[in-house]
Amino acid sequence: MAELITLIEKTIPKFKEKSEFESISEYISHISESIERALQRNKSITTDGEYGKNPGEGIKVFEHQDVSPVYKIKNLLAYKPLGLEDIKEIMQQASNIKAIQNSLCKRGTTAEKMNLYLCWSLYEQGISIAEIYDISEKNCAWNSGSKDDVMNKIKKWSNKFRWQRNITK
Repeated sequence: MAELITLIEKTIPKFKEKSEFESISEYISHISESIERALQRNKSITTDGEYGKNPGEGIKVFEHQDVSPVYKIKNLLAYKPLGLEDIKEIMQQASNIKAIQNSLCKRGTTAEKMNLYLCWSLYEQGISIAEIYDISEKNCAWNSGSKDDVMNKIKKWSNKFRWQRNITK
């Protein structure tokens, strides 16, 4: 089973600005180190030393690592040497992580934060916008707005955060 994603803003890797580095390779190294530190912080949240059990202050959301930009970067970095397309993808996913951090800060409640992750996961798994609405509505995720307004909001999120449908499934 895949490791679960922990929904705590302080465990999301924080990156310095690219302009602070002399080369892309130094920036990629910084991204890699930041991700490893964040994953270590995630592990330290548990009370029994095993990731995913007794989560302490963390909230486990879903199992699908393939939608997490952190794991997308981690998987790309596992294979050396990196090609130009790999580097572009790492840079894009790092940008996505920053956008997610900003978005989570704007969400007032844990339920709203979990809803963002739920919609993101379902979208990237290939679920239609209408089905995403139906699933999230069953969880009382939307406290206002018509179905069309909410579906438009999900579409805007998909563009803003550059969600990608998993076409291999």
